[in-house]
Amino acid sequence: MKYYHNLFNDRWVIEHIYEGMENGFFIEAGAMGGILVSSTYILEKDFKWNGICVEAIDEKYEKLKRNRNCFHDNRCLSNQSGLQVSFTLFNDKTGYSGITNTFNVPNKHMLEKEKHQTYNKETVSLQDLLIQHNAPNIIDYFGLDVEGHEPDILKAFPFSKPYTILAVSIEGHKCDHIMKGNGYLPVKNPYTENTNESYFIHQDIAKYRNVNLDKLNFL
Repeated sequence: MKYYHNLFNDRWVIEHIYEGMENGFFIEAGAMGGILVSSTYILEKDFKWNGICVEAIDEKYEKLKRNRNCFHDNRCLSNQSGLQVSFTLFNDKTGYSGITNTFNVPNKHMLEKEKHQTYNKETVSLQDLLIQHNAPNIIDYFGLDVEGHEPDILKAFPFSKPYTILAVSIEGHKCDHIMKGNGYLPVKNPYTENTNESYFIHQDIAKYRNVNLDKLNFL
């Protein structure tokens, strides 16, 4: 089977966590064009999953709409809805684009040497995103890669109710304490040696899905 994510997040979801489960529901924030380096393309294409892809870069979003049949959203995922935030687009390295004031250190350094443009984008909170797209209460996978804004998104999300997110991958480690504090257990993705991605499962995942906990690599 061909996988599309550079760290095999898609393989982690479909082989290691859910073992070929069909008809799940995903969220992917930082979805780009929807195929290349996508954590969820294979889930939708071959395993009949549905979900929401979020991409704030307009050019990538247009490709996303053409490439994917799932729900899609062009706003910036953030801690509040309806705000206008400064968004920086790097002309030649679009994958490093994001909300300017919460950039990771490497992104901040890029502002000094890479061609870029800055403009305003509207925000949406994770909870409002789920409500507005009529998401189910159980979210099987959430992939979050938004260049430093991850903590803001997760701090504002009410993990207890009504939505339960079962498996999560997050760029970096700035959200580890947030996830652990909300009942998530850190695990390893056995298909990558990269240490800059964090992986979590909900402590009660086996109550919702047929998941073999003995197979998982807990940290």
